[in-house]
Amino acid sequence: MKWIISFLFLLNTSISFSQDDTIVKDTVSGFYLTKSFEGFTGENFETLVLEDKPYIYITELKYVSQEFNFRNQPVVNMVFDEQGKGKLKNIAVKFKGQPLVIVLEKKIIMAPTLMGL
Repeated sequence: MKWIISFLFLLNTSISFSQDDTIVKDTVSGFYLTKSFEGFTGENFETLVLEDKPYIYITELKYVSQEFNFRNQPVVNMVFDEQGKGKLKNIAVKFKGQPLVIVLEKKIIMAPTLMGL
């Protein structure tokens, strides 16, 4: 069974990452849990205090694609490898309602809220 995670952008958001781009395999890029997200509204990334290292590394991401839903809103689909899927499953319920911060090359790309399984 393939797990796919999709993020719906309710705001006008441009995606500067495509599947054709090379994923830089560094120790910074990945999916971070937060130490604190008090006052976070979905756009003010400066209020986020991230853990010291990614919970899920970018190398655990197998595939990324961008599509548009029936309302013509951009959607990003991500497919994780087995290790990444297991990690995501472990945090989906435990950290429900908290942001999962996506960092690519030292820049926060987005911080969608974990909604559970």
